[in-house]
Amino acid sequence: MEMLLYLLVLIVGFVWGYRYRENLAMRSIDTFAEKIQNDIQQTIANTVYITIERQGDTFFVYDSKTSKFLTQSSDRKELAENLKKMFPNKRLAAKQENIREVGLDESL
Repeated sequence: MEMLLYLLVLIVGFVWGYRYRENLAMRSIDTFAEKIQNDIQQTIANTVYITIERQGDTFFVYDSKTSKFLTQSSDRKELAENLKKMFPNKRLAAKQENIREVGLDESL
């Protein structure tokens, strides 16, 4: 009888421990997923989407969402510096096709 009670307590303890560990893992995953979602939203909020046009040797940069003119330059480095001054704590993103189209295959 004692052996049966011991076995029953062991089984109940095992099931309870397994479920407890499972709940802890789910909470950990939920917290991690929430953090990733917040990071993605923050990255999107800190990104300026641009379109680059090239006319001759001059590059013109526009905001992709509003088509507002941002800056122009005939030199890549000057263009990058102008954009960094305008958006010091932001990321800049342009479509890969647009970058190839204007001949800026390197990142600004």
